[in-house]
Amino acid sequence: MRRKAKRRPPKNVPNGFTGSQEDWVCLEAPLQGIDEALSAFARSAGLTVTSNYHNWPSRSLQWSSHGLSRLIQIYLTKPETGTYDLWICASEDREHGRFWKQKHLRSAARLEDIKADLADLLREAYETVEAWKSNELEFATPLKKPASR
Repeated sequence: MRRKAKRRPPKNVPNGFTGSQEDWVCLEAPLQGIDEALSAFARSAGLTVTSNYHNWPSRSLQWSSHGLSRLIQIYLTKPETGTYDLWICASEDREHGRFWKQKHLRSAARLEDIKADLADLLREAYETVEAWKSNELEFATPLKKPASR
């Protein structure tokens, strides 16, 4: 059986991880303990799983419905305390910028606590963000205009 190669984040990435490979392994290891449950939920709901956005320890479930991009994300907030956030977001790009609605379902939580309630949290997160409509979104940021030719 072949072993999967560990993904090594590049050094000095903006908004991302800049430490050693050993530090990376230590930071990402706790999230690997929820990968199987996240993958199972994603398969059952038709979602895409991604990992380590901006080279930071995280797991994301993504999908689009009714014209909105939707996201459930669990990410490391403080390496020194080992705490995580569970965050949900729906967004839409419009002519004048990106609009969104977002909410933290858990903030500064121990991953063990999130893991203990993971099935219920994922169901709540999915149902909540899936219920959000375009007219509920608020302005988040302007979008860069494509370069003129």
